[in-house]
Amino acid sequence: GFLPLILGSFLVTVVALVIAIPLGVACAAFLSEVAPSSVREVVKPIVEILAAIPSVVFGFVGLMLLGSWVKDGANAVADAVPGPEWLQSALSMPTGMAAITGAIMLAIMTLPTIVSISEDALNAVPRSYRMGSWALGATRWQTIVTVTVPAARSGIIAAIMLGIGRVVGETMTVLMVTGNSPVMP
Repeated sequence: GFLPLILGSFLVTVVALVIAIPLGVACAAFLSEVAPSSVREVVKPIVEILAAIPSVVFGFVGLMLLGSWVKDGANAVADAVPGPEWLQSALSMPTGMAAITGAIMLAIMTLPTIVSISEDALNAVPRSYRMGSWALGATRWQTIVTVTVPAARSGIIAAIMLGIGRVVGETMTVLMVTGNSPVMP
């Protein structure tokens, strides 16, 4: 009886992390290295406020907005795919309560944690590392990819681990947006 619940939780968690980790680290690198200070001063507090929103609120928003968007998108794909009737019925969704909806909501919920802590780790990299890279002829993007992010790797890994902890702990949102049905993935 527990196997569908465990596999469903694992599936939603993995998909959420596949979405959140690259997006969160890229956003942190943008805020830390590329964004002008006026943008950083506006976006950083917004990201930190998003981390304080309760999971029930995220679940409600996911249920009302994201669920209908997922349903409409899946049904549009099912209508556009030429082929046999069984394929179109397999692609269509009667509701938006699905694992992908839960994974997207969990990714959105964990992004503030990953972005905030990764940005702090990237800001802690000494400026002399960047200057040395630029002095050797590297561009800004080469410096970010080959110097700054590897130097902040331990902080970024800590951010990812805290993000994983948040994803695993958010039961309420997953129950609300996935339909609370133990279906084997």
